[in-house]
Amino acid sequence: MIHVKIWTGAGNLTITDMQHANKRGKKCRTLKVCGWIPGSTKDEELNRIYEATTNIMHHCERLDRSADFDTVREEIVDMIERYGISQVRYYDDEIRAIDAPKEKLTAGREGVWSAKADESGIYAADLTDHHNDPRLCTHDQTNARAYAIACKAWPQVERCATFHEVWTVLSNAGARLHYWCAMD
Repeated sequence: MIHVKIWTGAGNLTITDMQHANKRGKKCRTLKVCGWIPGSTKDEELNRIYEATTNIMHHCERLDRSADFDTVREEIVDMIERYGISQVRYYDDEIRAIDAPKEKLTAGREGVWSAKADESGIYAADLTDHHNDPRLCTHDQTNARAYAIACKAWPQVERCATFHEVWTVLSNAGARLHYWCAMD
């Protein structure tokens, strides 16, 4: 399993091998790609750098998260070397497994509500009330704790029919959420 994090504006990405993720005393391998997204230019070389960087990022956006890290690494390195542009670099690294990125949780009902939980906490939106535009976010709780609570409650969240049900499920699970009107 892999995790892909892309910083579009910077032209950078990190692919993490999630085999040992969140296990104490273990390491996770990473492949870091540093491209470059120059501003508007007529320089042909800069346009080649831009094209290489964006093509690599688009390829990584479409990667299957259950893919083998070594296979994906080989594909990406091959792409970079085929472009032959020294400004697009890559390097292998290792991180502590407990620092591995967390998978983003998403759920919702088309036009009714949407919710997500990741390393930045919990966020939910009511898509039916266009006068108040209700929202929820993590409040007075660490984002890591909120994410851990969301992971346990997420199967229930996915079955919710309304925004209010989502709020109730997450609150009952222990998530501390702040409600506000996005229209304010």
